[in-house]
Amino acid sequence: MRNRMRSWGGSSHGVRQGLAFGATLFVALVALAADKGAAERAASSGPDTWFAETVSQGDGGVRVMQTWSKGRKLRAETTIAGQLLLTIVNGDTYYNLIPSAGVGIAIARAPRALEDDRKGGRPFGRDTERILSRGAEKAGSERLMGKDLAVYRISNGDIREEVWATDDAEKLPVKLVYTDRKEGETAETLFNWIRGVQLSDAFFEPDPRLQIEKVSYEDFAERVKEGKAVGFPPLFTDLLSGRPERGAN
Repeated sequence: MRNRMRSWGGSSHGVRQGLAFGATLFVALVALAADKGAAERAASSGPDTWFAETVSQGDGGVRVMQTWSKGRKLRAETTIAGQLLLTIVNGDTYYNLIPSAGVGIAIARAPRALEDDRKGGRPFGRDTERILSRGAEKAGSERLMGKDLAVYRISNGDIREEVWATDDAEKLPVKLVYTDRKEGETAETLFNWIRGVQLSDAFFEPDPRLQIEKVSYEDFAERVKEGKAVGFPPLFTDLLSGRPERGAN
């Protein structure tokens, strides 16, 4: 399989995520664990906070990611090929870190990404908004583990994408499905959401013991073109470069 693992909170097309696993794990992860009382307390005392765990699997393997946010700050942890990969977005800086190797890179975020911050909203898990901006339509509804979910679908030739989301104002993605009939590829992702988690600002700061190289956004983009980028590919490219123009693929 080509690289179909997708960042579920960032770029909608650079990476594909998926999931296919047994019923027991499926039940455990798909349940929405929102604590309304905690959410109300968090909203009254400061920025909104979120946590999401995703389990993804496609032909490229399995990936588990944990992501936290506080306002527009973000921290995400995932392990690929035995390496812990850490993404932190805080203010005007996007950190791409490999703690086990003691190194990382701090990239100045693009002006469009900072403009997105001023618009507010949850900084990740915006798959429903993204697929709708590309022309997806509501294809029906499904009941998954006791939850009524709206199904949004878009097709382009042999490729079909679906987002199963809560049928409310938040439109939280609960399941993503990617199918390429020509290549015989299928990938799925499941989300487990919790709102109102207590998070300190320090949680969104990098470990000062890491050796972190600082670069401008322009320098990083040039390194990518030359194939000389340091670290791993950004997993939340919207937070680094800004959201794509409406309707862009």
